[in-house]
Amino acid sequence: MNVLMFGKVPPIQGGVSKATWQAAIDLAEVGHNVDVVSNAEAMPPGFRQMMGKVDRARMSEHPSLRCHMTQKVESFSYIPWSEPFVSQLLGVGLRVSSERAPDVIIGWYFEPYGLVASILGERLDKPVILRHAGSDIGRLALHKDLGEAYRHMLAKAKCVLTNSLKSDAAELLKEAGAQETGLCPTRGRQLTPEFFMQNRLDLGAAVKEAEDVFDNYGLSQELREMLRDWNTAALDNNDPILGTYGKIGEVKGTYQLIDALDILAKEDVPFRYNAIWSATPDRFAHALRYLLARKRLKGRVLILPPVPPWSIPAFIRSCDVVAFLENRFPIEIHGPQVPREVLACGRPLILSGEIFDKVFFRDQLVSGANVAIVPDPEDRQMLAGVVRMVLTDESLRKSLGHHAATLSRVVEASAQTRDTIVDVLEEMIV
Repeated sequence: MNVLMFGKVPPIQGGVSKATWQAAIDLAEVGHNVDVVSNAEAMPPGFRQMMGKVDRARMSEHPSLRCHMTQKVESFSYIPWSEPFVSQLLGVGLRVSSERAPDVIIGWYFEPYGLVASILGERLDKPVILRHAGSDIGRLALHKDLGEAYRHMLAKAKCVLTNSLKSDAAELLKEAGAQETGLCPTRGRQLTPEFFMQNRLDLGAAVKEAEDVFDNYGLSQELREMLRDWNTAALDNNDPILGTYGKIGEVKGTYQLIDALDILAKEDVPFRYNAIWSATPDRFAHALRYLLARKRLKGRVLILPPVPPWSIPAFIRSCDVVAFLENRFPIEIHGPQVPREVLACGRPLILSGEIFDKVFFRDQLVSGANVAIVPDPEDRQMLAGVVRMVLTDESLRKSLGHHAATLSRVVEASAQTRDTIVDVLEEMIV
């Protein structure tokens, strides 16, 4: 079967980019011809992954999988200016379809990918499969200008993939226009083999490569020099390492953790903080200034830009402890995979109470046994106390990591070996 897929892929940062690309690989590995169309190369600094030649070569190594990127349109080619992603993706999709006619079209995320898939599906009279994000139905579909477009798109879709047919998301999809008979439940895919290897990220090389990346963030010369100095100084710190990765902000616990680490630095607690920060350059600069104002943390903090998804496991293993402190997240239909990733790498996990309540295997999590819980990261003293406890007790870290890896084996054993979308396509063939 010829499959045409629209969606986020590397170098766009994030779990969805990783999942879309892995689904494309899964489809190719069972014998489908897959064409992926994306605007990923248009991603500006901040949410753009730091990718080298080896990383880019990796994306072209499967003979049945082709990736087609939109090309840059000169800014202010028309007014009012915005990136013409819908037109670009549609244009690339039409060109690719003329070269290899698709049997099915997939749109992963409504905006803009699902909408383009729907338009092209109608044009070519081909079935369309949609996959949504929490933001699609929890925020964008509620906008009166977007809602009607999504209603038409959902009504025309052959299949709409969602987490569960009995979930709030399924009800919202039906309210937004999806046909109940077209809703298809998904099951989690196993983590990729990189999570079960033993390699660690070469932080010295990453820091050096990051200098060129940060030069494109629009930071002042002073901020760039201070970031370079802080990163270089941190490389000489051999204390236990706390890590975080992903998007930053108050709802991600970034500022709360900086304050908690400042408390620990004041107490002379030995530690180092390694972080991968994803944010717009403005938000990155704001968080960086907040960090740099805490002078006690110099020599203890190392900040990297986003890295490709296949490098995340190596980053996790370069840490002794990893924290995921999302709290008060505005979209309830949101299930990040970070806890599974950290457990799989056998590292102790410090988790916010909010995420603890969201993970599907929470009944198997026991605070102090296979996870450390911070009920509310807004309580800086409590957060500092939990971080202090885990970082300063090596036997506790070993125990947490061992039991985390044990739980991971149970969780991953119940997951599918390939993305649900493969099974959906096979049922369509039958």
